[in-house]
Amino acid sequence: MTRSRSLRSNLSSLLTWLLATALLVMVLMFTAAQIRAASSGQTRDAELVAQVLVEESRGPLLFADRRILADKFRALRVYPGIVLACLYDQNGLLAASHSKAATKVCPDAAAAPASNPTLRKAVLWHDAPIGRLDLYADRSLILTSVLSFVAPMAVLALVVFLVVTIVGRRLAERAVAPLKALTASSRAIIQGDLGARMAVDGPLEVAELAQTFNAVIDDLLAARQTAVDDLKERRRTEEALSAAEALLRKIIDLVPYLIFAVRGDGSVIFANRAVADAYGVPIDALLSGGFARERERSDRPDGLLFEDRSRRQPPAEIWFNTHDGQVKRFLVTRVPFSDPGGPPGADAVAATAELVVAVDVTEERRLQVQLQFSQRLEVVGTLAGGIAHDFNNLLTPIMGYTTLLMDRGLAPDIDAKLKSIYSATLKARDLVQQILTFSRHHNEAAEKQLVDTSSVLEDAISLMRATIPSSIEIDVHVAPNVPMIHANPGQVHQVIVNLCTNAAQAINQARGHIDISLRPADPSAPDCPSRVANGEFIELSVTDDGAGMSPQVRSRIFEPFFTTKDVGQGSGLGLSVVHGIVTGHGGEITLSTEEGRGSTFRVYLPAAEHGARSIEPPNPGRTEGHERVLLIDDEVAVVRATKDLLENFGYEVEAFTQPASALRQFLALDRAFDVVVTDNLMPEMTGLELAQAIRASDATIPIVLMSGYIDDRADRNPAITVSIAKPTSGRELSKLIQQVMQAKIA
Repeated sequence: MTRSRSLRSNLSSLLTWLLATALLVMVLMFTAAQIRAASSGQTRDAELVAQVLVEESRGPLLFADRRILADKFRALRVYPGIVLACLYDQNGLLAASHSKAATKVCPDAAAAPASNPTLRKAVLWHDAPIGRLDLYADRSLILTSVLSFVAPMAVLALVVFLVVTIVGRRLAERAVAPLKALTASSRAIIQGDLGARMAVDGPLEVAELAQTFNAVIDDLLAARQTAVDDLKERRRTEEALSAAEALLRKIIDLVPYLIFAVRGDGSVIFANRAVADAYGVPIDALLSGGFARERERSDRPDGLLFEDRSRRQPPAEIWFNTHDGQVKRFLVTRVPFSDPGGPPGADAVAATAELVVAVDVTEERRLQVQLQFSQRLEVVGTLAGGIAHDFNNLLTPIMGYTTLLMDRGLAPDIDAKLKSIYSATLKARDLVQQILTFSRHHNEAAEKQLVDTSSVLEDAISLMRATIPSSIEIDVHVAPNVPMIHANPGQVHQVIVNLCTNAAQAINQARGHIDISLRPADPSAPDCPSRVANGEFIELSVTDDGAGMSPQVRSRIFEPFFTTKDVGQGSGLGLSVVHGIVTGHGGEITLSTEEGRGSTFRVYLPAAEHGARSIEPPNPGRTEGHERVLLIDDEVAVVRATKDLLENFGYEVEAFTQPASALRQFLALDRAFDVVVTDNLMPEMTGLELAQAIRASDATIPIVLMSGYIDDRADRNPAITVSIAKPTSGRELSKLIQQVMQAKIA
């Protein structure tokens, strides 16, 4: 449908065309008049110039005086309208000329008639022609002159046209304004703008219609305002609720706990981001698909989901397998609630949903295990200290009297038996020391010393043979001249025990074989680590023919608390402790394994610079002394054996079993003793307390602490000059006394 033009547009167009036509006719008429006037003026000017030139050129032309003619024509410079003047004699030859442009020249007399000059005039002498004058005027000056008059008129006409057009449009708009206002108001009302009003001025009919419509609009506007106010209030409430919900959602998403609500059929009502991360599923997928897929996977029981929703469950801890293979410990709290959005027609149990809050307590439980492990070690250390003290007190007289008899030079067969007793006593002393060191292996400051790995291996294998099932055979291969290492013997002992225990568990209850090898590391071996190939190391390998490991298990075998055993069957600390001890000693540990074909652990530890050594019986040479010794120990057998040992080396010994009595004797006999040898753990007074009391009286006397259990606190006490562990031979104790006496003299 073609849209008709408005009344205002029609009126404006008519006025515009009429005015434009009138102005165009006026401009054209004025331009024609100006052209005629300019042309007539230029012709009159040419007539005057020609008349003057003809009068002044008769004589010079008659006598052919070209110089005078040239001067006459030169005067034409003052006439801008003449661009070319040509004077020909009666023979048609050019007598004189004037040109304002080098490109304009007079034509030949033969061509002159066709050149159409502006003015041609004959030169007469007594009415006889003696020549001809041709003048050429500049016609462009006519156009310039006309334009100089026409241009202002055109501008004026344009201004008048614009003014009249604008005024005409204004008048047209004014004429149709009432109808236009009526149309605009009606259209606004139709479009829903109830605030629009129709003007009541104009024709009577339009005014009455406007009043009627305005009354209707006022009624509608009042009702609309009421609805708008209600809608705004509702919108503000919804926005506040939406903002609170978004804030709550953001807060819950930031909580590191798993929080979700789930129906009996596995559909999810709500879940935070931690739940999505645990299952490896986007939140949108959980809300749309729920846990139905997870519930159908019987090969992966989910402790978060399979619970009785009929009653509230107390908080409980569960093991949970995350989507990326991690095993985590969760403390789960479940709160059942009635679900109004559940499936229609469902029974009470199915219609009951539950809110689940699961807290990851993996790290807390790991720390608890570490704390319990440390507490157990502390208890073991305390127990081992007490056992070591009593056991070493028993070994002291055995070792002491054995060395006394060895010094007597008895028959060879008796001397050989005494050496066997002495060697067994040394091994017993070393075993006690290993127990003490093992009980303190977790201490980073555990003292390192030169260790004969073959001896530690022998002691560890003796322990393992008693604990490993008899169905598992243990073969040990020790190469000759294995270098010693600088290490903590208790920690080396634990490495061996943990590796053997792990091998036995890999074999499980079946028949199997564990092969243990100790030798100098071979740098040329293909599986030898590069760092080991550049130095001197020993190699300890433990091989089993158990189940082996998969690549996934192998990649995590040294992680703390990683275990393939059932829940509660292992802490997952054994191999991680081994790894920590080996790396702490500057060594390397490697694993070769294949499922179904067993595993081999190889431990590389740097060799000490001292090389290999073996335990030898003491040198039968004597170390004599003559000093007075104050000896204190609460064990009578220890006092007697030590007193006999020292007296055998020439010392004068006064022995006491009660520290208080020894202190009174020391104070009564001022400076009567040269050195004090005391036990530490005694009923009335400890050796440290006795040493401090003696130091208060004599600050220079050497005090030797001889005890079956010497802890770090006692060893570092400033009141103690030096300490020595029980049991000890008379020669070792005598050498120590001589050393402290020489240090005192120095």
